[in-house]
Amino acid sequence: MIGFAICLNEAAAGTTDKDRIIATVNKENITLEELEQSFAAAYRIPPQVSQDDPRVKQLKKLLLNRIIDAKLLVQEAKSQNYNVTSEEVNKEVDGVIARFSSKEQYQSALQSQGITEAKLKTNIEHNLLRSRLLDVEIQQKVTIDDQEVSAFFEQNKDKYRQEEEVKARHILVMVAPEAPQGEESKAKQRITEILAKARKGEDFAELAKVYSEEPNANQTGGDLGYFARGQMVKPFEDMAFSLKPGEISEPVKTPFGYHIIKVEDKKGEKAATFPEVQEQVKNDLRRQKSTEKFQEYIVALREKSQISILLEE
Repeated sequence: MIGFAICLNEAAAGTTDKDRIIATVNKENITLEELEQSFAAAYRIPPQVSQDDPRVKQLKKLLLNRIIDAKLLVQEAKSQNYNVTSEEVNKEVDGVIARFSSKEQYQSALQSQGITEAKLKTNIEHNLLRSRLLDVEIQQKVTIDDQEVSAFFEQNKDKYRQEEEVKARHILVMVAPEAPQGEESKAKQRITEILAKARKGEDFAELAKVYSEEPNANQTGGDLGYFARGQMVKPFEDMAFSLKPGEISEPVKTPFGYHIIKVEDKKGEKAATFPEVQEQVKNDLRRQKSTEKFQEYIVALREKSQISILLEE
């Protein structure tokens, strides 16, 4: 075992040089610029939060360790002679470009993230190398049998319990929480008029398409699908769960404005049976075992590698 060393680079404190080396992984360098680019892509930090904030520093330390793990996996894949062809990389690039409305928009997106197309291709190549290595070393080595799946279900029955759910639509007239009294009154009057139309038998979904101020209501008809307790703001939730299927609520005030709710269906809470959730249990168990095996694999790679972290505290 060569070991794992953490070094504090006091001499580099205060420098902002993006070419500064902040870690080495088996003689491969990680620069400050690489960390900063990855950080900007992974997190959206409000401008008022200082880069010296302890929370930001902790996030950067965690991200640096993920970058180290990623490099270890690529190095291991190459040492085992995994390879990726240029045709495979270009196919992936074409897939990325297809997500944009034009080549110019694609180029603009690359520029906004501070990466070149060459760097994108390298990232794709490395992703494919890691994926192939982990498929062989992790996924193909994870085995589960019916007895394990059944035991996992028995140990986690509460996780698979079906909660009480309600299926509903709503119509929203928006008003800010601290709106002037005049705006508040107008919003309440408007939702009351819409409620009268609904109570007269007009189609609720069509009313939502015409009158609701919720984004996309003109397409969804206010459909919220099924939801359990804890997924909506409390006044909305309390009203929805108090209604019977087919009932329409009185106006409900939330921080978003005034709502009327129509409940379309309800599902009562019940314990899940194993046959109902067997596939989900199997997938959950496989995911758990894969995660455990991945952590063991990374620890083993780190133990046989020479890693130095030079990022100051």
